[in-house]
Amino acid sequence: MDNKTEILNKRLHDEFNQCRNYVTLEKCVMSELLTPIEDFYRAISLIEQNEDIIEGLNLYYIAAYLCAEWMPNNLKFIDKLNNLLSSVNDKSKAVIYYLNAYKLAYTDDRKTSETYRNNLKKSIEYSKDFQFVNNRLDLAHVSSGEEAEKYKQEALKNVVSVFTEKELSNINDAEWLNIKLNSQSYINEFILGTHITSIVYEANFGK
Repeated sequence: MDNKTEILNKRLHDEFNQCRNYVTLEKCVMSELLTPIEDFYRAISLIEQNEDIIEGLNLYYIAAYLCAEWMPNNLKFIDKLNNLLSSVNDKSKAVIYYLNAYKLAYTDDRKTSETYRNNLKKSIEYSKDFQFVNNRLDLAHVSSGEEAEKYKQEALKNVVSVFTEKELSNINDAEWLNIKLNSQSYINEFILGTHITSIVYEANFGK
């Protein structure tokens, strides 16, 4: 689907230029994250340049997530989210605290960083009423013994869907686009870790 993906990316940029709104922006940003494009810098730039039409927090979550690895000196998005902590619901708080920890994973020694651990614990505290895998799994990785196993098992219980290679290969183009061009789907897979492939599942939890 490589050529199709590149053609799609160009078409979505054209659509965005012709009709600049949140729906076309979201699809445009998400198309930048598809293989083989994976232009994370352009995705971040698109979000940064079009804040005036952004609805909700999903694209800000994705921007903060991408910046942690690809533009670690760009604190704009994580700072913006942190400034909202006192006014958002528990689910948003859980994601924001996790993104703070995720950023630290690229700058600090995770095993010795109390700030890293505390952010993960706060994320877990605020995610008691909905599924969130990665905060528990990451805390398991910097814990030991029974504590590590407890967090790992909690993470496992929060997995919602596991897609096998066969299932993925059977998805038609329309279904694939519906998933891949949706910001919530990206958040579910990469930030929450609730909807994952069998490869990721086996790497995290074994067969």
